[in-house]
Amino acid sequence: MPLSVIGSDVALDFYVRQVPRGAPVLILGAGEGQLACALGRRGHEVVALEPSAKLLALAIERREAETARASIRFLNADPRTERLGRLFLAVLLPRNALGLARADGELRALLATVEAHLAAEGAFALDVRVESAPDEVRGRAVPHLLGRQGGQRALHRLERSGVSAAHLDALLRDVGLEARERYQDFSGTPAADDAQLQVVVGGRR
Repeated sequence: MPLSVIGSDVALDFYVRQVPRGAPVLILGAGEGQLACALGRRGHEVVALEPSAKLLALAIERREAETARASIRFLNADPRTERLGRLFLAVLLPRNALGLARADGELRALLATVEAHLAAEGAFALDVRVESAPDEVRGRAVPHLLGRQGGQRALHRLERSGVSAAHLDALLRDVGLEARERYQDFSGTPAADDAQLQVVVGGRR
């Protein structure tokens, strides 16, 4: 099972639809740059944070093939702590970014970054798995969680892969955000109690 949820056209289309026409957008977890480039092609100014230097290099390579590359800015930065000093009308956390956090502190830190950059009239969108990771992937190192230990970059280990709807709502409240829409897939199916994925759109409380 892939660790990243986004990867199909329907997921990309969902995130693109969340961004108002012409609005600047912040992506927390650029990955290989598919979403950032899709938004750049539609005329959006895109700033995308990615802590993995390897993934960032792939994203930059993808951007160089784009005619709209000047509007796409990739930063090798930790989305838990980065503060850009500006606001965006859309903040996106694709690729199960929350599910790759190690503990509640990291989840809050990611959501606090959303709050710090979200305009009052803006919206955020994210996807996160609900169920626990299967045994065969538990403990696998993932590049999204690159951090620093003793001054050196190091991979954290995957200790969780899902967040319940109730727990996510509590974390959002903690940082001044709220969920306004919740789906179980990227096509807009209302969330069910047994859903394995939650796709959330929200804003400031």
